[in-house]
Amino acid sequence: MSKYQKLAFVCYLIPTFSIFAIGITYSFKGEFMPYHAVAVGSDWSHVPHQYQILITALMRAFGGMSIALAFAAFALLVFQFRSKENIKLWVLPLTLVTASIGSFFAMSHVIIHTDAQPPIMLAFVSTIFTLLGLIITLKK
Repeated sequence: MSKYQKLAFVCYLIPTFSIFAIGITYSFKGEFMPYHAVAVGSDWSHVPHQYQILITALMRAFGGMSIALAFAAFALLVFQFRSKENIKLWVLPLTLVTASIGSFFAMSHVIIHTDAQPPIMLAFVSTIFTLLGLIITLKK
């Protein structure tokens, strides 16, 4: 692997691990995040039990999908850098950018409509590293 390929690999690995960490966090969190409390203007203890169940279920679904995406991205990353086929050069960055844009869109909605400050910079940084990885990969 060339030095550019190694650098691109690391650029792709950063958002992949970010997505995995978010997935683990949301999968095992027993209540909503602090910025969620700000967004709804209520502490977790004041949320009706039925809503708590729904919110944690949605958080776990998001967490599980994030973990699945991270595993898929990691598999693509490892496979992509072992293969010489160029078509795979686009699969990983498109997958990671789509996930980042989805997160960015959801968090932007919360920011626009509430006083909450979700970790939107993580989505932005993940997108930047993914695009940087793509540029480096294409440079070869």
